[in-house]
Amino acid sequence: MQHLQEAAWDELIPHVDILLEWLQDFNWPDARAIAEKLSAHTNSIKGNIIKVLRSNDGLWKYWCINQLIYHSKEFIIDQDLVLELQRIIDNPSKEDKLEGVDEIAQETIERWRSV
Repeated sequence: MQHLQEAAWDELIPHVDILLEWLQDFNWPDARAIAEKLSAHTNSIKGNIIKVLRSNDGLWKYWCINQLIYHSKEFIIDQDLVLELQRIIDNPSKEDKLEGVDEIAQETIERWRSV
């Protein structure tokens, strides 16, 4: 994990999908450190995040929203991410409701509207 903290962003870009997999369960070792690193680049990895948000894995969606969008270190959140959050709010799946994905999506939109 030390290498992750020291790695330049351009070294990590090819591995973003693999790094995102560590967020499938935030209790996994190193998930927090990975989220910390990725949250500084939320907008530049929006395509990767949107793929997760369109998946059927509610827990994974929850952690990506919570750790990468809600706690993003960006100054603004890309409109494509906002639209995807709104889609989840407007039409949550059973899994989304079970895992609270629709709720964290709503909280995230509200947080970024107030910034």
